[in-house]
Amino acid sequence: MLSLMIGLYHYRAQLPRIRPRHLGFAMLGLALLIPLAIAVMPAGYVARIQSLSILSAGASAHQDESLGRRASYILVGSQMIRENPMLGSGPGTFPLHYAPTGYAKAFSANRKLGDLYRRAHNTYLEIFSEIGIPAGLMFVAMIGLGLYNLLHARRLWLQRRDWAQADLLTHLGMSFLSLALFLMFLSAPNHKLLWIMLALTSVLRYDAEQAAPQEARP
Repeated sequence: MLSLMIGLYHYRAQLPRIRPRHLGFAMLGLALLIPLAIAVMPAGYVARIQSLSILSAGASAHQDESLGRRASYILVGSQMIRENPMLGSGPGTFPLHYAPTGYAKAFSANRKLGDLYRRAHNTYLEIFSEIGIPAGLMFVAMIGLGLYNLLHARRLWLQRRDWAQADLLTHLGMSFLSLALFLMFLSAPNHKLLWIMLALTSVLRYDAEQAAPQEARP
Protein backbone atom coordinates (compact mmCIF):
# COMPACT_ATOMS: atom_id res chain seq x y z
CA MET A 1 0.00 0.00 0.00
CA LEU A 2 2.86 2.36 0.76
CA SER A 3 4.47 1.66 -2.61
CA LEU A 4 1.10 2.19 -4.30
CA MET A 5 0.67 5.58 -2.62
CA ILE A 6 4.18 6.65 -3.64
CA GLY A 7 3.54 5.54 -7.20
CA LEU A 8 0.23 7.41 -7.38
CA TYR A 9 1.89 10.57 -6.08
CA HIS A 10 4.73 10.31 -8.58
CA TYR A 11 2.38 9.73 -11.53
CA ARG A 12 -0.29 12.15 -10.30
CA ALA A 13 0.00 14.23 -13.49
CA GLN A 14 -1.06 11.19 -15.53
CA LEU A 15 -4.01 10.20 -13.35
CA PRO A 16 -6.50 12.36 -15.36
CA ARG A 17 -5.84 10.04 -18.30
CA ILE A 18 -7.62 7.23 -16.49
CA ARG A 19 -11.13 6.70 -17.87
CA PRO A 20 -14.10 4.86 -16.34
CA ARG A 21 -13.55 1.94 -18.71
CA HIS A 22 -10.07 1.48 -17.26
CA LEU A 23 -11.53 1.22 -13.75
CA GLY A 24 -14.08 -1.26 -15.06
CA PHE A 25 -11.34 -3.52 -16.39
CA ALA A 26 -9.48 -3.21 -13.07
CA MET A 27 -12.61 -4.18 -11.09
CA LEU A 28 -13.22 -7.12 -13.43
CA GLY A 29 -9.66 -8.30 -12.89
CA LEU A 30 -10.01 -8.05 -9.12
CA ALA A 31 -13.33 -9.88 -9.23
CA LEU A 32 -11.62 -12.76 -11.02
CA LEU A 33 -8.31 -12.80 -9.15
CA ILE A 34 -9.49 -12.44 -5.54
CA PRO A 35 -11.75 -15.55 -5.52
CA LEU A 36 -9.06 -17.50 -7.38
CA ALA A 37 -6.40 -16.45 -4.87
CA ILE A 38 -8.62 -17.46 -1.96
CA ALA A 39 -9.34 -20.83 -3.56
CA VAL A 40 -5.67 -21.75 -4.13
CA MET A 41 -4.26 -20.16 -0.96
CA PRO A 42 -2.89 -22.73 1.53
CA ALA A 43 -4.87 -23.15 4.73
CA GLY A 44 -1.91 -21.95 6.81
CA TYR A 45 -1.91 -18.61 4.99
CA VAL A 46 -5.63 -18.17 5.58
CA ALA A 47 -5.21 -18.89 9.29
CA ARG A 48 -2.37 -16.36 9.53
CA ILE A 49 -4.43 -13.64 7.83
CA GLN A 50 -7.36 -14.37 10.13
CA SER A 51 -5.08 -14.07 13.17
CA LEU A 52 -4.05 -10.57 12.09
CA SER A 53 -7.66 -9.42 12.42
CA ILE A 54 -7.52 -9.90 16.21
CA LEU A 55 -4.46 -7.70 16.75
CA SER A 56 -6.59 -4.71 17.69
CA ALA A 57 -8.15 -6.78 20.47
CA GLY A 58 -4.76 -7.77 21.83
CA ALA A 59 -3.74 -11.14 20.43
CA SER A 60 -2.07 -13.55 22.82
CA ALA A 61 0.54 -16.18 22.16
CA HIS A 62 -2.14 -18.87 22.45
CA GLN A 63 -4.10 -17.31 19.58
CA ASP A 64 -1.10 -16.87 17.29
CA GLU A 65 2.16 -18.59 18.19
CA SER A 66 4.13 -16.66 15.56
CA LEU A 67 3.08 -13.28 16.95
CA GLY A 68 3.90 -14.46 20.46
CA ARG A 69 7.33 -15.65 19.37
CA ARG A 70 8.11 -12.32 17.71
CA ALA A 71 6.95 -10.48 20.83
CA SER A 72 9.37 -12.60 22.86
CA TYR A 73 12.22 -11.54 20.55
CA ILE A 74 11.43 -7.90 21.31
CA LEU A 75 11.35 -8.55 25.06
CA VAL A 76 14.69 -10.37 25.05
CA GLY A 77 16.29 -7.82 22.74
CA SER A 78 15.05 -4.93 24.87
CA GLN A 79 16.55 -6.54 27.96
CA MET A 80 19.88 -6.97 26.17
CA ILE A 81 19.87 -3.30 25.19
CA ARG A 82 19.16 -2.22 28.77
CA GLU A 83 22.01 -4.36 30.09
CA ASN A 84 24.60 -3.25 27.49
CA PRO A 85 23.36 -0.06 25.82
CA MET A 86 26.68 1.25 24.47
CA LEU A 87 28.62 -1.76 23.20
CA GLY A 88 25.92 -4.42 23.11
CA SER A 89 26.35 -8.01 24.16
CA GLY A 90 28.55 -8.94 21.20
CA PRO A 91 27.94 -9.93 17.55
CA GLY A 92 25.95 -13.11 17.17
CA THR A 93 24.98 -13.39 20.84
CA PHE A 94 21.23 -12.90 20.55
CA PRO A 95 20.56 -16.66 20.18
CA LEU A 96 22.73 -17.30 23.27
CA HIS A 97 20.60 -14.91 25.31
CA TYR A 98 17.31 -16.18 23.90
CA ALA A 99 17.91 -19.92 24.35
CA PRO A 100 17.95 -19.96 28.22
CA THR A 101 14.69 -18.04 28.49
CA GLY A 102 11.32 -19.66 28.98
CA TYR A 103 10.21 -18.18 25.66
CA ALA A 104 12.60 -20.43 23.74
CA LYS A 105 11.13 -23.55 25.32
CA ALA A 106 7.54 -22.36 25.03
CA PHE A 107 7.81 -21.48 21.33
CA SER A 108 10.13 -24.28 20.23
CA ALA A 109 8.52 -25.97 17.26
CA ASN A 110 10.08 -29.40 17.67
CA ARG A 111 11.58 -29.19 21.18
CA LYS A 112 15.04 -29.85 19.75
CA LEU A 113 18.11 -28.14 21.19
CA GLY A 114 19.00 -26.36 17.95
CA ASP A 115 15.54 -24.84 17.71
CA LEU A 116 16.05 -22.98 20.98
CA TYR A 117 18.82 -20.77 19.57
CA ARG A 118 16.82 -18.38 17.44
CA ARG A 119 17.81 -15.05 15.94
CA ALA A 120 15.84 -11.86 16.48
CA HIS A 121 14.08 -11.97 13.08
CA ASN A 122 14.55 -8.20 13.07
CA THR A 123 17.80 -6.78 11.71
CA TYR A 124 17.44 -3.48 13.56
CA LEU A 125 16.67 -5.14 16.91
CA GLU A 126 19.54 -7.57 16.44
CA ILE A 127 22.08 -4.84 15.69
CA PHE A 128 20.95 -2.63 18.58
CA SER A 129 21.07 -5.52 21.06
CA GLU A 130 24.29 -7.14 19.85
CA ILE A 131 26.43 -4.13 18.89
CA GLY A 132 24.90 -1.33 20.93
CA ILE A 133 22.81 1.78 20.45
CA PRO A 134 25.54 3.88 18.74
CA ALA A 135 26.16 1.19 16.13
CA GLY A 136 22.42 0.70 15.69
CA LEU A 137 21.92 4.41 15.09
CA MET A 138 24.73 4.39 12.55
CA PHE A 139 23.07 1.49 10.70
CA VAL A 140 19.70 3.27 10.66
CA ALA A 141 21.43 6.48 9.50
CA MET A 142 23.05 4.51 6.68
CA ILE A 143 19.65 3.28 5.53
CA GLY A 144 18.30 6.82 5.80
CA LEU A 145 21.23 8.15 3.76
CA GLY A 146 20.48 5.63 1.03
CA LEU A 147 16.89 6.83 0.84
CA TYR A 148 18.03 10.45 0.81
CA ASN A 149 20.47 9.72 -2.03
CA LEU A 150 17.64 8.39 -4.18
CA LEU A 151 15.33 11.31 -3.32
CA HIS A 152 18.08 13.83 -4.04
CA ALA A 153 18.95 12.21 -7.36
CA ARG A 154 15.27 12.08 -8.33
CA ARG A 155 14.87 15.77 -7.51
CA LEU A 156 17.84 16.66 -9.72
CA TRP A 157 16.47 14.69 -12.67
CA LEU A 158 13.07 16.32 -12.24
CA GLN A 159 14.74 19.73 -12.35
CA ARG A 160 16.37 18.74 -15.66
CA ARG A 161 12.98 17.43 -16.90
CA ASP A 162 14.44 14.00 -17.54
CA TRP A 163 11.27 12.06 -16.77
CA ALA A 164 12.72 8.63 -17.59
CA GLN A 165 15.52 8.99 -15.06
CA ALA A 166 13.10 10.39 -12.48
CA ASP A 167 10.78 7.42 -12.99
CA LEU A 168 13.73 5.06 -12.57
CA LEU A 169 14.77 6.72 -9.31
CA THR A 170 11.19 6.59 -8.02
CA HIS A 171 10.91 2.85 -8.56
CA LEU A 172 14.35 2.20 -7.13
CA GLY A 173 13.35 4.29 -4.11
CA MET A 174 10.24 2.16 -3.59
CA SER A 175 12.38 -0.98 -3.87
CA PHE A 176 14.90 0.31 -1.34
CA LEU A 177 12.12 1.36 1.05
CA SER A 178 10.58 -2.10 0.77
CA LEU A 179 13.98 -3.61 1.56
CA ALA A 180 14.34 -1.36 4.61
CA LEU A 181 10.91 -2.49 5.87
CA PHE A 182 11.77 -6.11 5.10
CA LEU A 183 14.68 -5.89 7.54
CA MET A 184 12.13 -5.45 10.34
CA PHE A 185 10.94 -9.03 9.83
CA LEU A 186 14.16 -10.97 9.25
CA SER A 187 17.70 -10.87 10.58
CA ALA A 188 19.70 -10.24 7.43
CA PRO A 189 22.47 -7.67 8.12
CA ASN A 190 24.67 -9.38 5.50
CA HIS A 191 21.98 -9.56 2.82
CA LYS A 192 23.69 -8.92 -0.51
CA LEU A 193 20.77 -6.92 -1.93
CA LEU A 194 21.02 -4.47 0.98
CA TRP A 195 24.66 -3.63 0.36
CA ILE A 196 24.27 -3.62 -3.42
CA MET A 197 21.40 -1.15 -3.12
CA LEU A 198 23.34 1.03 -0.67
CA ALA A 199 26.26 1.26 -3.08
CA LEU A 200 23.89 1.87 -5.98
CA THR A 201 22.23 4.82 -4.24
CA SER A 202 25.59 6.60 -3.91
CA VAL A 203 26.43 5.95 -7.56
CA LEU A 204 23.05 7.22 -8.75
CA ARG A 205 23.35 10.37 -6.66
CA TYR A 206 26.86 11.03 -7.97
CA ASP A 207 25.70 10.45 -11.55
CA ALA A 208 22.78 12.86 -11.12
CA GLU A 209 24.97 15.55 -9.55
CA GLN A 210 27.55 15.28 -12.32
CA ALA A 211 25.06 15.12 -15.19
CA ALA A 212 22.77 17.98 -14.14
CA PRO A 213 25.27 20.85 -14.51
CA GLN A 214 26.43 19.58 -17.88
CA GLU A 215 22.90 19.37 -19.25
CA ALA A 216 22.15 22.88 -18.02
CA ARG A 217 24.50 24.36 -20.61
CA PRO A 218 22.81 25.74 -23.75
